[in-house]
Amino acid sequence: MRGHFILLIYLLAPILSSSQSTEIDSMRQLLPSQTAAERLNTLLSLSFQFFEFSVEDAHHYALKALAEARKIKNRPGEKHALTLIGEYHYKIRNSPKAREFLRQADQISLKEGGNLYTAYNYVIRANIYLEGSQSDSARVCFQTAFNLLEKESHYKIKYYCYFCYSSYLFDQNQLNEAQKILEGLYIDALKNHAVSNQVALLTQLAAIENKKDEYKKADAYLMKAKPLLPKISYSYVKFNFFYHLAHIEYNKGDYIAAITQLKSVLSIKEIAQYEDIKADMTALAGNIYVAQGELDLALKSYLEAVKVYDRLNLKKDLVNVYLDIAWLYFKQSNTEEIARFANMAMEIAKETKHEEGIARAHSTLGTLLSSQQKYTAAIQEHKKALTIVKRLNVRKNISDTYYNLSTLYEDLGQLDNAIFYAEKCMEMDESIGDLFNLGMSCQKIASLHILQKKYGPAEALLTKALALAKQATSPELERDIELLFAELHEKKGAFKAANQHLRLASVINDSLVKIADIEKTAEIRALFDLENIELKSKHQEQVLALQRAKIDSQRNYYIMIVIILILVSSLFLVGVFLFNSSRKSNIRLRREIVERKKAEAQILQSQVLFEEAQAIARVGSWEFNLLNSELHWSKETYRIFELEDHSTDGLYEAWRQKCHPEDFILLEHAIQNTIKTGEPFHVEHRAVFHDAVIKYIACIGEVVKNAEGQVIGLKGTDQDITPQKQAEIAKSEFMASMSHEIRTPINGVIGIANLLIEEKLSHTQREYVETLKFSAQHLSSIVSDILDFSKIESGKLVFESIPFDLHKVTSNVFRLFETTTKEKSIVLAFVPDPRIDYLLSGDYVRLSQILSNLLSNAIKFTEKGSVELAYTLREETQNSIQVNFTIKDTGIGISAQQLKQIFENFSQADISTTRKYGGTGLGLSISKNLVEQQGGTIAVKSSVGQGSVFSVDLRYDKHESLPPAGLAEIAPPAQMNLQGMHILIAEDNNINILVLATMLRKWGAEYVVAKDGQEAVDFARTNDFDAIIMDIQMPNVDGLEAAHTIRQFTDNRKRNIPIIAFTAEATPESHQKYLSSGFNESLTKPFKPEHLFSILKKYQAPNLPES
Repeated sequence: MRGHFILLIYLLAPILSSSQSTEIDSMRQLLPSQTAAERLNTLLSLSFQFFEFSVEDAHHYALKALAEARKIKNRPGEKHALTLIGEYHYKIRNSPKAREFLRQADQISLKEGGNLYTAYNYVIRANIYLEGSQSDSARVCFQTAFNLLEKESHYKIKYYCYFCYSSYLFDQNQLNEAQKILEGLYIDALKNHAVSNQVALLTQLAAIENKKDEYKKADAYLMKAKPLLPKISYSYVKFNFFYHLAHIEYNKGDYIAAITQLKSVLSIKEIAQYEDIKADMTALAGNIYVAQGELDLALKSYLEAVKVYDRLNLKKDLVNVYLDIAWLYFKQSNTEEIARFANMAMEIAKETKHEEGIARAHSTLGTLLSSQQKYTAAIQEHKKALTIVKRLNVRKNISDTYYNLSTLYEDLGQLDNAIFYAEKCMEMDESIGDLFNLGMSCQKIASLHILQKKYGPAEALLTKALALAKQATSPELERDIELLFAELHEKKGAFKAANQHLRLASVINDSLVKIADIEKTAEIRALFDLENIELKSKHQEQVLALQRAKIDSQRNYYIMIVIILILVSSLFLVGVFLFNSSRKSNIRLRREIVERKKAEAQILQSQVLFEEAQAIARVGSWEFNLLNSELHWSKETYRIFELEDHSTDGLYEAWRQKCHPEDFILLEHAIQNTIKTGEPFHVEHRAVFHDAVIKYIACIGEVVKNAEGQVIGLKGTDQDITPQKQAEIAKSEFMASMSHEIRTPINGVIGIANLLIEEKLSHTQREYVETLKFSAQHLSSIVSDILDFSKIESGKLVFESIPFDLHKVTSNVFRLFETTTKEKSIVLAFVPDPRIDYLLSGDYVRLSQILSNLLSNAIKFTEKGSVELAYTLREETQNSIQVNFTIKDTGIGISAQQLKQIFENFSQADISTTRKYGGTGLGLSISKNLVEQQGGTIAVKSSVGQGSVFSVDLRYDKHESLPPAGLAEIAPPAQMNLQGMHILIAEDNNINILVLATMLRKWGAEYVVAKDGQEAVDFARTNDFDAIIMDIQMPNVDGLEAAHTIRQFTDNRKRNIPIIAFTAEATPESHQKYLSSGFNESLTKPFKPEHLFSILKKYQAPNLPES
């Protein structure tokens, strides 16, 4: 994409704010009463200011100024006016006329015209030279202008001249020199309070950092400029800012943020008047569409940009977009088009001395030659590219060239050279911070490691690459990585895993590679080419068509004669045949009528049975004709939507009225997507009936095509799933209620334990309290899983990565069962591995749950002997370790047959086991799921009558920092200070009130308690609080309703008071629901004191110094 400054002269006049509009109006009103000299200065000033907003108005005032200057024989004014007229013609792309007026201005001597306007003239000439790629002439003009400006103080013209020069330096890739000039101009803009110029300068400084691949610095400049942008009006300066913001997001690999920004800006109508920047944004959108696999949208965007660049003679931009199109055709293996666009780009790049473009063209041609197995020529092209980009120090292009060379050497089988360049590529990508390219380089090195049978490093790099591909939202890269994973597992002999990755790759590929995509790009290209066909070609085609029509007409004439002769000769034979067969025909006809009536009766019966089946299943069918917009329903569909008496006329509108407005948008989008892609849709939506009765409908649809494969309609089914949906809602509400009822007392237990830990306790007492707290936390975790066991089965559990002390976690689990084993008179042993004397990072709560399940089972089924919990360091790397946990018992053992089903849901050894020992049979199933979803393994060995050994292998990252989260002591009260805060507690549970109130008191905060939502609203209305802790489920008025009421207060401070949802719902969906319902935060029961403190601390007012 374009890196250089875009028609920078647009940036030089300030944005027309209301105050500036008033100033211009005042200047216009003064004109009639001014002296001739004053009027001349006013006209020149108006012309200069209008160039940003209306070049025609600027031209109008420049012409008036020229007439006035010549009338009063004011030579400096005449020179300035002629220069402004020259600038006008330059801006409308009429360079010959621009040169003519500038030449006339130059004929006025320096002595008569003055240094200032002569310098202005030279800068416009420099810009014209730059358009014609005459950079040396442009440099001379700039230098002459600066010599003339040394002693001048006119801020606007000096700003204009130096800004244009920085543009020239940027194009020449002299970035440090350009940056130095812009920084100096920025200081001047601050002194002159030129806000618009400050925005322009900061944006261009961001462009320089972006070109250097310093994205954080670029972001910093843009964030500094953002508050200075006008809130309402739009100008070139503002659109230029938005373009660079999107360009930086694109370079970082955040394609969603970039395309969202571009779509938003391109929808603003004012951008139409700035064709060049609109074309830049369109071309950038094309790059993003390519990365996302949307090739038809990409080509459409590129060709729109080509039209503008070609018309405006922006040749360097044309080079870049031609090379982008060539790369798009690489995706479709269209070598002819690749070569065509790459060679066109090379020709223009050489003509304009666009070195970066020349390098990209060499690189593109090198990749093309490599795909044709012309390796020697390909290496030469890539090395030419590398020489240029190294000289220009464009890191992104250097990285791309390294990648291309790596691929080439891989094709040649020179793996050492391939790895050398791939590692240099990855090193460069990491320094730049480009997510997509870094993912590509990781993938490349992984593929080379697979060839070298280095499977461990390959797998690590592929895992990293896949995460980067997902972060960069590149399905194409995801597909390629999944294919490499499949190859890797196949080489290792893990065929099941290989097949899984192949299936994933296939699913992604189906969404990317479609014949329809190639047809779309061909169609878009054909439409573009059609616009450029000459009239002569069209005429020739018409002549050929007429000749073909004449030949066809003659041929049809002779064919018709032959047909008539054949028909006449056949009439006699046909008459004889019909006479002889008439009796047989009558008999056969009567027989056919009888058969047809039987068939009709069977069809009618089938139709009745079909309609009855639809009624039983509550499934109706439908068909929609896109050609005439007719909608046809089965009887059951009419019944589902309660429109039995409605005619087919207006049926679509009647159906639309029934659909819930929010859901209709989703349904309409799904239908349009199906028409576009041919993929079927499945949408569940609501329908609204009398008295606001809601039905839930499952709508499935697919396209109907004609013989030519064109989509002519849609067909599908509507199923009334209201009973199932109501059951789901009832289940969800019941689970939420149970969650609240169970979590609330657990929260009380943990809260009281936290308060006790802060007291002065003996060592034994502290150990008891910590065990109590650990047990309650463990119970809370298990309750969470049991309340939503489907989450475990579907693999949707979220695992945390928290630093923890393995010895402390396992010993806590061990202590849980000491009392039970003493009661059963069996020995409980704990064997830790002393080599693991550092913190690990992982989900210690899930580990506790796994070990507790296994220990509980071992103790349950052991009547005498011993149970042992042990862990051992199995494997260690620099960053992680693999730990083997074993739970060994001398219990009843498990038979070989029972071992096959031991990990299934609700499974125990046999029915007698359930009767004797109790239990749900979920423990081992949950444990297996928890282990495998963390990438671990679980196994069991057992002999009947001798006991069992359960073995678990899990990998954890090493962690250095102290203390481990979740197991550390709570910070001393002196560090937890909420002095001066006034908190409202809205909670109906007395234990929770006690816990919250005690904590707030210890932290120095004042509080008031409301026992229901209405009390909370009343307190909030009549008091000033710093925050509200709002329980969700309360009597009378619940927390959601109370929060909604508070957000309607007229008092601005009270309306915006921070409200923290205090809830037993622990899902991310519930957290999001509360945030969108007016809450600032959500706190899940049971909570950690430090979590509550950190939330409240954010809303504590800063301490003011005492007077």
